[in-house]
Amino acid sequence: MDEPQQRGLLRRVSGIDRYQPNIFGAELALGWNWAAAKFRPYLGGGYNILHPRFQADHTDNTGFRDRHEGRGELESFRLHGWGYRNLSEAFSVSGEVYTVPARRRHRSSGRAGVFDWAGH
Repeated sequence: MDEPQQRGLLRRVSGIDRYQPNIFGAELALGWNWAAAKFRPYLGGGYNILHPRFQADHTDNTGFRDRHEGRGELESFRLHGWGYRNLSEAFSVSGEVYTVPARRRHRSSGRAGVFDWAGH
């Protein structure tokens, strides 16, 4: 039997979808050396504005035209800090903290690492 699309039962008419990211962000960070440059921290903060816009334009096989619009209104402030400590000429340890304070959901993350500089 023929596929439905070949028999003309399904017809898809495409329109033009539109997307506008509308993203802006700014960040400021300050770093310095301590203990004869064996410890190097930095602190910073930033602000993100995300106002994406999306509009679908689709006509289905019944002739119904869908022009759905989607909008986002997201803004966030963030704080972060990072630092590393040289244990020797060959090894360093580092740590990072990143947080997004919010009224409803406070989010934080962190990571730590050990680096071997012997190969450089």
